Amino acid sequence: NLFTSWALRMRTTERTGSHGTGFDTRIRFAVVSSNALYIVNQVIGWVYFVAWSISFYPQAWENWRRKSVIGLNFDYLSLNITGFICYSIFNIGLFWVPYFKEEFLKQNPNGVDPVDANDVFFSLHALLLCLVYVCQAAVYERGGQTVSRISCVLLAISWTFALVSLFVAVAKVITWLDYLYYFSYIKLGITLIKYIPQAHMNYRRKSTVGWSVGNVMLDFIGGSFSILQMILQSYNNNQWGFIFGDPTKFGLGLLSVLFDILFLVQHYCFYRHPRQYEPFGKIAASVHVRQISLLTPTNQYQRGGQTVSRISCVLLAISWTFALVSLFVAVAKVITWLDYLYYFSYIKLGITLIKYIPQAHMNYRRKSTVGWSVGNVMLDFIGGSFSILQMILQSYNNNQWGFIFGDPTKFGLGLLSVLFDILFLVQHYCFYRHPRQYEPVGDHE
Repeated sequence: NLFTSWALRMRTTERTGSHGTGFDTRIRFAVVSSNALYIVNQVIGWVYFVAWSISFYPQAWENWRRKSVIGLNFDYLSLNITGFICYSIFNIGLFWVPYFKEEFLKQNPNGVDPVDANDVFFSLHALLLCLVYVCQAAVYERGGQTVSRISCVLLAISWTFALVSLFVAVAKVITWLDYLYYFSYIKLGITLIKYIPQAHMNYRRKSTVGWSVGNVMLDFIGGSFSILQMILQSYNNNQWGFIFGDPTKFGLGLLSVLFDILFLVQHYCFYRHPRQYEPFGKIAASVHVRQISLLTPTNQYQRGGQTVSRISCVLLAISWTFALVSLFVAVAKVITWLDYLYYFSYIKLGITLIKYIPQAHMNYRRKSTVGWSVGNVMLDFIGGSFSILQMILQSYNNNQWGFIFGDPTKFGLGLLSVLFDILFLVQHYCFYRHPRQYEPVGDHE
């Protein structure tokens, strides 16, 4: 396998010692396995940079076109501005301030400055566009929306942390470089939560009108290519630390991709036929539109007003928060990556322990299994039974009975599914054999 050395950058730094003032020259080499892959990686970097940079314009255009910011959540906007202020401070400090660059080299003698010119431009450009959103919110119709108390508290905590850390740095308890890195951590923390208010607002309104899908698509492209670049760079240089070397960049890419997928699902699946946006002053026309819409089929299945319960939302939030926190714990090398991988099997096992309970309880309350496929239950029963049978036969054949419990997720999945399938079959064929006849809405005379 041929390897090629590329001189990435050369630094000349001034040093002062007992023998006078001199200069140290550092030449940074990177060993790459493929020159073509190196070039492709550079192209990918510019693609996600351009995608992320222009992703802010569709929302500004949408606001201007509608002369309204209804649909754009103010909590998201306020958190986003704070995040990009912190990100800009971090980038400017590491890219332009010589003191921070020298401190970084002292702590990382063989390291490469993680901030490039395009990072500085992106953060400042994003901050400018967010300020444009603020100006639009001040001028255009906003429907009485304000920043929530929760967001105000979070913003106060962020800036209080930055202010307290400033005095701690002045007292020389921490270095100024550590203080600069605290701004990147604030940005990362905001990235973890900033999309939640917008997603929740879309859910409450049952609509994505006012939230630009063009912005979401470009942000998805940027995040995906950002992660792809880090993976290819790690592979090409055989240094997998590149993936987590810049936690802000990695967190920004991963979180944006996950939430962009949620926004695309909301836009194209959940809320494909939202209520039409109506600016103030067209009340009479809106009444007519609503009367017509009552007679128009919605092309959606009837669901009886059912929604996901608060308990399930809390459990899902706990599961994904645990996975996300464990990711950063693994990055910090507190646990091994194998342990982190096993955590997903434990999450799956925990969900398997409880996921059937809501359906069984719903059947009990309705005194019916109508709408819950007994075919699904039977096939799941067969799958779970054969899964357990396979482990028993494998343990007997290899004379190693540890096979039964060697894969706790598989064993738990098989056993729990079989037990609940038996319960569902008993409900269907014994308890609720003659349920009340199902009548869709509108069939009553």
